[in-house]
Amino acid sequence: MFRNKKLNELKHKIYSIPEQHISTENSLRIAKALNNNQNQEIDSLKTDSINQVKRFEKKRNDLKQTINQQEQLQHVIKVQLNTIEKEKYDIKQQIIGELYFYSMRKKSH
Repeated sequence: MFRNKKLNELKHKIYSIPEQHISTENSLRIAKALNNNQNQEIDSLKTDSINQVKRFEKKRNDLKQTINQQEQLQHVIKVQLNTIEKEKYDIKQQIIGELYFYSMRKKSH
């Protein structure tokens, strides 16, 4: 009797192996599908990140270019301002010279 019981248990286990195998294969198939979906999501995130980095690099380069242009413009303005200051100084000197000349001329008359 004990032997029959053991034998029946073994038969049941043997018969359930194909069902377990099918269940395991189904679980594996589901896991692979989930893994593929995750890999696709990862690839999509990588692509998005790469594109975002490229956009940021372009913006950074554009800003650097704008800064360089502003610095060049600032230099040009400084040169122009220095030229104006020199012309202003020269005009003042000319006026002082003319005033001195006229004041000396008046004294002599």
